[in-house]
Amino acid sequence: IYSYIAQGSIVAHGLDPYSAGPIDVLGPEHPLVRSVPFIWAHSPSPYGPVALGIAAVISVITNDSVVWGVYAHRAVSIAFVVATAWAVTNLARRCKVTPQAALWLAILNPLSILHLIGGIHNEAILLGCALVGLELGLRALDGYVPHDSLTGQAVTYCGYKKWGLFALGGVLITMAGLVKVTGFLALGFLGMYVARHWYLRWSHDARFGVLNSARSLTDRRALCALAVAIVVQVAIAVATVAAVTALSGINLGWVTGQGGAATIRSWMSITTDIGVLGGFMGMLLGLGDHTDATIMLTRAVGVSISGFVMIRMLFATFLGRIHPVGALGVSTFVLVVLFPVVHPWYMLWAILPLAAWANRPVFRISAVAYSSLMSFFVLPRGLALPGATVVSIYLASAISFIILLAVGWSLLRRRGIVGLN
Repeated sequence: IYSYIAQGSIVAHGLDPYSAGPIDVLGPEHPLVRSVPFIWAHSPSPYGPVALGIAAVISVITNDSVVWGVYAHRAVSIAFVVATAWAVTNLARRCKVTPQAALWLAILNPLSILHLIGGIHNEAILLGCALVGLELGLRALDGYVPHDSLTGQAVTYCGYKKWGLFALGGVLITMAGLVKVTGFLALGFLGMYVARHWYLRWSHDARFGVLNSARSLTDRRALCALAVAIVVQVAIAVATVAAVTALSGINLGWVTGQGGAATIRSWMSITTDIGVLGGFMGMLLGLGDHTDATIMLTRAVGVSISGFVMIRMLFATFLGRIHPVGALGVSTFVLVVLFPVVHPWYMLWAILPLAAWANRPVFRISAVAYSSLMSFFVLPRGLALPGATVVSIYLASAISFIILLAVGWSLLRRRGIVGLN
């Protein structure tokens, strides 16, 4: 959060947040720089103009106050988490999943509370824009499923209202991508869904079942629908990027600044761990230290696999074999698992859309187990504490809990509320 505040000040003063880190741009004596952790002090901003624009507005309103800046950023995070909750519950109804269960797993998840609100990570803005945009886009195409029924007739929109709502959904998803580029993924799945919508309409086929892939993907009407959908989505994205860039005054440095985090060796990244292990084995065999090369290779393989899965999910969405919400969740899950750098809150990219689509116990149990464990491993600020400090914290917490439990039990027994029997 302190780096967000410093980057907001950089933008507010008309400086380039992509040229260098806060300490290099603002100077080591600047009061906002003193709170920035050393790991981020020299790192250029990896975020897009939406996140930086919000930070710049907060910088102006709070007059670069650290305290009020933290409050303002947290208020923004809470607002976007509330918007995400609205989207998740509506997407759950659309996917015939119990809204209460989806809300519990997505929003009341300790990872969401600790990292989106406690840690004030920009994922709150990303997820809010992406999922609200996806819901609005689906609402334009399918109509709105009423609150009181999971099987009720959808309300259809017509004319300019329908496509205006669809365009608004695309704009919001693009804004999610202007926080982090992973937000753009939802634009592809919404595009495939609208391509399917047009293809079935042009084919005069009222059946919304699974299409024959061999026939459908070679049909001229299918190719035309895909081409039109791609053009429309790209046009919405380009127009939104141009408008946000003009309004914020922030350049396109975010396009080339996304790879900075890849220099970190994240222990939660499977592809990085395999690369490190491969380099270690090479040294044991006397082949020299080729760890960097093996990490680069394993990360490339991981990105390739996740790209293949994503393409498959895109076409599965077009063919009607999977709902776009589920396709987005599956794709982002594979992406996070094989991502070069992984933080605990990255899995929320997948858990939130999957909470609105997947209702099998194996997913819910796995999501609960992961969220529970990761809540203890990494602090909301993203940095770890020394092992001895962690042990002392949990030991003190356990002792305090036992003491409170014993005192409470004793008081309840004296009042006769509980007994040995």
